[in-house]
Amino acid sequence: MPFAEFADLKSLDAARAARAARKSVEPSLGAPQSRRAMTSAMFLRHMEEVERETSRDRVGTIVSTVYPKEVEGVIRRASDTRARYLAALLDIDKRKGPLTTEDVDSLRNLRGEWEEMDHGVQYLKDAIAKGLVTIDGLAPERY
Repeated sequence: MPFAEFADLKSLDAARAARAARKSVEPSLGAPQSRRAMTSAMFLRHMEEVERETSRDRVGTIVSTVYPKEVEGVIRRASDTRARYLAALLDIDKRKGPLTTEDVDSLRNLRGEWEEMDHGVQYLKDAIAKGLVTIDGLAPERY
């Protein structure tokens, strides 16, 4: 605050006091306004934790303990749908003539089953890795 802007020292002192009072009230950039203030990054980390806890609670409430045979059964079913799709796709080569609407619909349905089962297996693996699903007989992970 240059001295030349003020008519006398009294005006300069008053301006400095007003500026100091404003600074004590105005938050500085980058500094939290209070201990309760949260940045957007902190809030997102908090929301991720809330999501993990909520998912764990909800899945645990709806899905009871899962047995390894159940997981293996889901994986077998996913493999079966993949194999049926590939077999149907390869059977098209044995036919003469263009594809029929029924052929295309059948392939589309089989592919949809396969993709849905594949997506489900991936989600199940993720849920097991995150501890959302408890597998009977497995020891808990130690971190």
